[in-house]
Amino acid sequence: MNGITFKSAKELFSRKKYPEAFDQFCHLANKNDNPAFCSFMAGKCLSLSDKNSDAYLYFQKAMEYDDSNAFINREIERFIITHKLIDPNKQIIYHYFPNTTNIGDSGAAAGIRALFQSLTDDFIFFTLSCRKDTIDVLKTYEIEPSGMLIGGGGLFFRQPLPSGWYFPLSLSQLADLKIPIITYAIGFNKEYTNDEIWNLDNVFINEIAKFHQEFSAKSVRDYWSKNTLESAGVSDLHLVPCPSAFLKPLPWFKMSLDKSKEIVGLSITGRSLRKDQETKLITAFFDFAKWLSRQNFFPLFVLQDTAEDISLAKLINENNIPCILPNTAREAVSVYSQCNYVVGMRGHSLILAAGQIVPILGISYNKKVDAFMEMLDMQNYCINQNDIIEGSALIDNFEKLTADKDTVITTLKNKREIFYKNNVDYCRKAVSILLLKNSI
Repeated sequence: MNGITFKSAKELFSRKKYPEAFDQFCHLANKNDNPAFCSFMAGKCLSLSDKNSDAYLYFQKAMEYDDSNAFINREIERFIITHKLIDPNKQIIYHYFPNTTNIGDSGAAAGIRALFQSLTDDFIFFTLSCRKDTIDVLKTYEIEPSGMLIGGGGLFFRQPLPSGWYFPLSLSQLADLKIPIITYAIGFNKEYTNDEIWNLDNVFINEIAKFHQEFSAKSVRDYWSKNTLESAGVSDLHLVPCPSAFLKPLPWFKMSLDKSKEIVGLSITGRSLRKDQETKLITAFFDFAKWLSRQNFFPLFVLQDTAEDISLAKLINENNIPCILPNTAREAVSVYSQCNYVVGMRGHSLILAAGQIVPILGISYNKKVDAFMEMLDMQNYCINQNDIIEGSALIDNFEKLTADKDTVITTLKNKREIFYKNNVDYCRKAVSILLLKNSI
């Protein structure tokens, strides 16, 4: 089957030639060419050919390849609900996450599912999107849930939603659900920009605090979020760092890189910068990458949000610097696990790399980056984006990181153990609340 590509399979699929497309997607999956998505598409070909039981087998195979693809998870969950394939002995948990497929949110969701599944198989998850019509959509499925988990990192910022924060329900809608509501490792976002969306004034924080009075259990991802809510009178807050740190690399995912050199992963974003600042930052990173090459390192840009980073990827390629765009959280974990160091702006570049015990240097564009580095007791290895006006700032701090490598690795190992225990303990608490409610 020479000449088969994802493009050729997709073209057959779009022309509704499902048997031919099925064969090509299966061939690509067997070659480990994005096998999770290709297995999923093979299942779609079968479902559109009215072979639903066979389709489900391929959907399950897709999840075995990679369980951190947000789009695949949502599609398969809806397939299970629509075709009434739910095990009657299991209870459904609404799993609310922001309606994005970015690596941060999908990684946190996959981390929570993995933790629950390590403790019990009593539950299955049904993922909710951030929509104003969430409840109406759920009514069409006639779902009777056991509870709701609200997860994801930066949920607390202003949105044109009934709640005001990045959550689609008002307090009255929340009360109408009459089920346990449990927050899982959520927190505030505050980018270094003047945009009103990041304005965390007292009125906004007090509105957030009102929601917490309705929750059965409450957890936040960092000290900053915890202190912010406690100042508004919220008590019984558990500190639970992002569970995506415990995701495992994919055994089939390999990178063809020069392993004779130490790989330095580079994560960058210009989201909270003016255009002139962004140009300086990118130039500084490019100068840093070229310096790394001269020092016999292998610089590798890792771009975590395809929608935002396409133009950046083009610029990186024009400068002849290696670049990779992982599709899912576990692909990103697989990339970072093969790095010797990571210099990261994106919060989850640091979270995922630290979870793999890879020494990290944080570049803060958002308060959540500072907050995570504080959780690790690694504030001395974090630079504000505004302090990077030339490559030398990155070089100086990177040299400090490499000099302290052994100490940093010891710190990361100890913190990972503590963070994992925090997650398991809180997950057990959530399970007990849900099981108690459903035994009454």
